[in-house]
Amino acid sequence: MTDFSPEDLLEYYYGDCTPQRKQEIAAALKANWTLREKLLVISKAAERLEKSLCSPSQQVVERIMSYARNSTKVLLD
Repeated sequence: MTDFSPEDLLEYYYGDCTPQRKQEIAAALKANWTLREKLLVISKAAERLEKSLCSPSQQVVERIMSYARNSTKVLLD
């Protein structure tokens, strides 16, 4: 059985590997629970990352806009 690196699993997770490599990893995942656990860790981390990349809060947007308005006034005066 081929050993797969974390980078291999990342490519598999994001669909960035060749079709042949995808088949190899899929077969290994069926047979190897440790590999499945590693992929689960990657998928949970990706979900947390996706959640953290959400839009900023309205308060943050308002502060940025206020700063921009005040900066523009200083430049125009």
